[in-house]
Amino acid sequence: MEIKIPDAKSVIVFASYRTGSTALCDYYANNMLHVTNWDEAFHSALDFKTTKFKNCVNDGDGFVVKVMPDQFADHQKYITELAEKCWLVKIVRTDIAAQAASMYCCYQTNNWHLEKDMVLESYQIDMDTPSMDGTLKEIKASNDQLNLLPFVFDQIFDYQDLGHIQSKYKVMQKPTNYNDILQFMYNHSKKGDN
Repeated sequence: MEIKIPDAKSVIVFASYRTGSTALCDYYANNMLHVTNWDEAFHSALDFKTTKFKNCVNDGDGFVVKVMPDQFADHQKYITELAEKCWLVKIVRTDIAAQAASMYCCYQTNNWHLEKDMVLESYQIDMDTPSMDGTLKEIKASNDQLNLLPFVFDQIFDYQDLGHIQSKYKVMQKPTNYNDILQFMYNHSKKGDN
């Protein structure tokens, strides 16, 4: 899918977790608009970043910022007003099992992004059934919240659409037992109780 050139000097990327949103934000900021990428400026652990981002907006600087559904709830009024002046993008991942498997691996390794020049040694992850089920439920809830956001988007992407973009990030290296984790997520994503 072609990434359209935004009609605005600023972009808000609305995303759920493990959808390729970090690479997409990097692409918009550094390859298209040449503005600051604020990434998750509304993350609850980054209040200092939220303040700096709002100062940037007040100064009239262009930007790229990512908003996750759980972050939107805490900043709904501000983000809704900001969205009126921005190019709005939504990114999803239709393969929910792979999305949940990716999230589980991140939780277990505490490694969320991999830049192109980074290489990880081969590794394996413990398969903790309650944690894996919890991660799958979290991903489903986040995706549901994303689909309820009250915006008309200028462009919508699926994770699969991003394979060609030029970004400083690459797909995370998978653990040696990734296929087992993925199979668990596929099996459990089909259950009605998740």
